[in-house]
Amino acid sequence: MKLKEFRLKNNYKQQDIAKLLKISKSGYGFYESGRNEPNVKTLCKLADIYHITLDELVGRDHPNIIDKGLLSDTELSIFDIMKNLNNKNIEKLEAYAQALIQTQIDEEQIIKNLKGVK
Repeated sequence: MKLKEFRLKNNYKQQDIAKLLKISKSGYGFYESGRNEPNVKTLCKLADIYHITLDELVGRDHPNIIDKGLLSDTELSIFDIMKNLNNKNIEKLEAYAQALIQTQIDEEQIIKNLKGVK
């Protein structure tokens, strides 16, 4: 598991995660070091904290979630970029994407109106 990687990517300290899990800092540290393994309930909490799937948390590849054969190289590239963003920047990316969609809708409406004005 990449617990430390997810923790650092989301700007948490071990103490922060331990508090969210209601365990000691050393107890959480044992998870990161591999000395102990979290139970399923704890894994679910960790996945929720990091806003990821259990598969991602435990490092399991999940090719069936997205049929990569249906995506263009650009779309695959966007997914790869998103995997490296923390939660704050994913939210910014989502807001930007929504703004782009609205701009596209507005532009299409303007063109439609101009075509009707002839």
